Amino acid sequence: MREDSDRSTDRSGAVSLWLFFTVLYLLMTGGHVYSPDALVMARTTESMVERGELAVPDPGYPEGFLTTGRDGRSYAKYGLGMPLVGAPFFAAGKGLGLLATPETTEKLFSGPRFLWYDPRVPEESWPLFGLSLTAAPLAAGVVALIFLLAVEIGYGRRAGLVLAAVVGLATPLLVYAKTFFSEPLSALGLVLAALAGVRWLRRRESG
Repeated sequence: MREDSDRSTDRSGAVSLWLFFTVLYLLMTGGHVYSPDALVMARTTESMVERGELAVPDPGYPEGFLTTGRDGRSYAKYGLGMPLVGAPFFAAGKGLGLLATPETTEKLFSGPRFLWYDPRVPEESWPLFGLSLTAAPLAAGVVALIFLLAVEIGYGRRAGLVLAAVVGLATPLLVYAKTFFSEPLSALGLVLAALAGVRWLRRRESG
């Protein structure tokens, strides 16, 4: 078993990594929800937060992103994990939109148009801006947990930091951190499960 002082140092290192990569990923975020699959999940969040339901409007998404329910309405074919996690980000973005002027919105969000929504409309752009930030802390959490996993299985902290940096900067995680896809959340769950499993085995072996 690792000593309590070692674990405390490891946790401090993990928190520092999480903060650093969260800020880095947030600075890289484009502020939009670009693809139809991400937008379908974003609209699910919107439906849950504002209407307490899961059905979403269909503005003409490509075939295959929605499924028709028994009630004849359209639903996302994806899981609810990311839409649920994104709910507070959606609410925060909506709150920012209430404070923003139309001129500010136009200046910040003019540009991309192939988004299935108009980014110049505050009621649309700001909540989705909030959702576009959701993956950054999740992806940063993956980096931090990779560091903890590395030191837990016997690598030194320096090796753990190198491995965490490689994962955070040189894998697809860097790209997914800028999206509203579910991969960062899935990766976070998998690494957390691996870390919990290793710690459980160590406790069992010790006694």
